[in-house]
Amino acid sequence: MRRMYLWVISVFIIAFQAQGEFVAGVRVGCQNKVSEPIAGENRLIVDFGSGTTKFKLLEFDQQNNIWGVVDELSIPIPHQKCLEESIVEFNLSAECIADGIASVKYGLESMGVDCNEIRCIGVATAWARLTKNLDKYFKPIQNELKIKTIVLSQMQEGAVAFVASIPFLKEKYPGSDLSKVIVWDIGGGSFQQVAARNINLNDYSDVLAARNALHSNLGPWGSVNFAHSLYKHLGINNTSRLLVGDEIKLASEFAGSLFGDLNSTAIAKRIKNPEVEVYAIGEFMNKGFLPFNSIVGKFTLDWAYLLRAMFASIDPNKELQACDVMKTLSPNFDCGIMKMIETNLLLVIAIMESTGLKSFNFMPEVSVAGAMGHIEQLIESLYNDPREIE
Repeated sequence: MRRMYLWVISVFIIAFQAQGEFVAGVRVGCQNKVSEPIAGENRLIVDFGSGTTKFKLLEFDQQNNIWGVVDELSIPIPHQKCLEESIVEFNLSAECIADGIASVKYGLESMGVDCNEIRCIGVATAWARLTKNLDKYFKPIQNELKIKTIVLSQMQEGAVAFVASIPFLKEKYPGSDLSKVIVWDIGGGSFQQVAARNINLNDYSDVLAARNALHSNLGPWGSVNFAHSLYKHLGINNTSRLLVGDEIKLASEFAGSLFGDLNSTAIAKRIKNPEVEVYAIGEFMNKGFLPFNSIVGKFTLDWAYLLRAMFASIDPNKELQACDVMKTLSPNFDCGIMKMIETNLLLVIAIMESTGLKSFNFMPEVSVAGAMGHIEQLIESLYNDPREIE
């Protein structure tokens, strides 16, 4: 199978590879198509992520199967950061709302999409669950731009992540009920560890129902809000620099205090079974830690400790040298995200320690094709949710 990095922030927008640029965003052009489809229709999926709004224009056949990706666009909009830095707690500022709406208008215009003519669906997760004035943001998007938008609960977010993983898992474990697999997804504002009970892999609605299909360990911390809280706790105003020396020790203690002991959860009990495998998905994991996978086979807690010690030994005035050291370990290491990798590493270690997890695998080849055809079904079933934007 061809290895690629995932771009799964929040729910289901995946396999992001930039091929061209716009002033306000990053565009992915048309993908190769193997054969002509039975006449179907295009549909737009908009993922309002914690740090980026992503647009994915898909072509479906008459059997509701995805035939191809027509176009993709990604525009940085720091929803989580806006929320955490707002003057009024858990409210987006007028400026953030205006920027968000403008980005959606730009995305539709750039892709040539009119949501009066095709079906357009928007999904938001962790940051939106906390936003008190969300209607001021999503009402214009829904009423004026005609993008039907829903806020997924964290359990539903975990269910969609599991659905996105099923094609890979079916190939990895043919004929299995997947009872020995845990999918671990970390986004900008939360993380989900989910495991199947008894799931019919030919009926994804079993998973999307979520209530009886999955065990879960759901946490309120993700890449963005953890880093923000960490720097605030340490009293560090310059969030553009790496943590070094004793700061790493203090940061590790803070991260550990957020989780405590989760060993009594159903997920942790499964983790103790040596036959159970944990698979990490999402940009957070696959862009930050997957490059080291060729060295260790899988990402272990001991390896995480080693990386943490390396960060602690960095001279703050010699970050470029530190990057060179990382590149000797992994030529694919992205020096531009060293700070993100450092804080993410501390978060991953804390979660692993709290659940007794010693190692995990990566799922860099996940395709959401299996989940995409059911997203509308999921949206329709959730649309009477109390968080619906009228």
